[in-house]
Amino acid sequence: MVSGVITIIIVALIGSTLGYYLITTFNEPEIERPVPSFVDFSLRQEGSDVVIQNGGIRNILAGGMKVYFRDTLTGVTNKLDIPPNSEYVIKLAELPAFEGKSNITVSLNNVNKFLEIISIKKVEIPISEVFPPLPAEPPLQTPSVKLYTLNTGVIGGGTIKVEPPSYEYEEGTEVQVNATPDTNHTFGYWSLDGNVIYENSTTVTMNKNHSLQAIFLIKSDVDCIRNNPTILINSTEPSKYMGMVYSVLITNNNEKCNQESFSITMSCPSGFTCEKKEPIIYVDSKSTISTLVTINPIDANATSSGSYSFSITVQNRAATGFSSTNSSTHKIFANLVKPIIFFTNNYTMDDSFVSFFEGKIFEIRKFYFDNGNKQTFQSLPLSVVIGDKDNEFYWCNGAANCAVANQFEGNIITELKNKGYPVHQDWNQFPTNRVVWVLAIGGGGYAGVRQYPTGGGFAMVGDAAIYGTIDNNCNRVKDKYFSVDNPPNAKDNCINTWLPSGKIYGYGVGALGHELGHAFGLPHPDAYGYPGGSIQWSQTVLGEHWNYPNTGLLNEDRNILATSKFFLS
Repeated sequence: MVSGVITIIIVALIGSTLGYYLITTFNEPEIERPVPSFVDFSLRQEGSDVVIQNGGIRNILAGGMKVYFRDTLTGVTNKLDIPPNSEYVIKLAELPAFEGKSNITVSLNNVNKFLEIISIKKVEIPISEVFPPLPAEPPLQTPSVKLYTLNTGVIGGGTIKVEPPSYEYEEGTEVQVNATPDTNHTFGYWSLDGNVIYENSTTVTMNKNHSLQAIFLIKSDVDCIRNNPTILINSTEPSKYMGMVYSVLITNNNEKCNQESFSITMSCPSGFTCEKKEPIIYVDSKSTISTLVTINPIDANATSSGSYSFSITVQNRAATGFSSTNSSTHKIFANLVKPIIFFTNNYTMDDSFVSFFEGKIFEIRKFYFDNGNKQTFQSLPLSVVIGDKDNEFYWCNGAANCAVANQFEGNIITELKNKGYPVHQDWNQFPTNRVVWVLAIGGGGYAGVRQYPTGGGFAMVGDAAIYGTIDNNCNRVKDKYFSVDNPPNAKDNCINTWLPSGKIYGYGVGALGHELGHAFGLPHPDAYGYPGGSIQWSQTVLGEHWNYPNTGLLNEDRNILATSKFFLS
């Protein structure tokens, strides 16, 4: 006998005919039993219980089976089913209509002599993929309604009307409110959750709980803006790059005004943003009202020069019709400063340096405004440039003796020109309408400047003094050359001179303003006849710049700037 083979013979009485089932194990090959008067089953285990019922005799065979029916007697019904809790279903090789069912009944005859039945494992398919569930009917309920409260009140002499009149409102309700002043009073403004609304008739949208108060004022306190008050508009200080802050002074001959008694509106030129601060009442004057307006171009790279008009209108609330308007212009210059921060490629681009220089552009614009003729230069936005070479290349140009070669400025100008910036190696071809202002990271203690025959200029300061300014120590300052004529390194100067002086900020930021002034054509004070060490040297950033910001400009400096094309207003 073959190893592992077990043969079981089941004998059953089928009608009046004796039949038998031959059951073999999984590894038993199928045995042909072509005896016409018998039903022959060859059963192979597939992993599920199969129930075989033949001619009324039911057999439950443990384990899954593969069943072959052959040569059954005509009219004998053979039934197979799988228990409903089974993991398996019937698979029919020749009758696909029954596939996947848990039971079948077949009758084999001389035509249909052979049928293969296999029990296979069910494939679990999520029911939602076959039959998407219908959405459950939501229970009937009354929809919830959000209610918000409107608390109203009055300060001064007057009444208010609320439509619709209520205390609680459904979310989204538009509530109309109007104010009526008493005799000798005038409506001042609404205070809605602390925000001022000057229109008498206004709408409150109920999207939260609100608090609304009407403020009424005595007419003698508010009827003060009349007879075309004088409006003066003056530039006050620069804002970022090309912007400016303007002061607005409104004066008339009546008693001083309450802030709620007037409105100040302005028109902003196209292409600009305008921000108006709330007005301030000067209490030591009869009625001088002050506010500030900041104007900045939307496109900071705009180079279209010209005058851009804006206007200020003052309107008295208590006496409609008494108002005054005045206009002024904000000018964009054709001649601009282009600031650049340049990193040699062996220095990591440092955001703190970029932010630092951006802040100093505004600071030095303000310095020239305050100490000059109430005019200052305008600047394009700061650009960040990563160099192609390391700092030793720019310093030495490949030469063995850096202190002799010293081509730092020329090499950087050449690279900036190749990258499309407004510079030129030929002094006679340098752009006429640009001063290029460079902070060179990797430049060590270098400081240099040119004013070219064309009227353009180039100013550059290295990073050594800036490290000292930012850190208030010399730890990050590297040993780099000043120039061919000044071989001591920057770190020694930082440690021995800048830091002990207590003026390290002036050695850094003051140097930026000093070199920029030279690019505008401002000389050292000795050009005016003031020798080094004279009081005049300490009075100008073009002299002892390390005194910055506690220094200024000489009258001679201001006279030059008054005719400079970079300062024309």
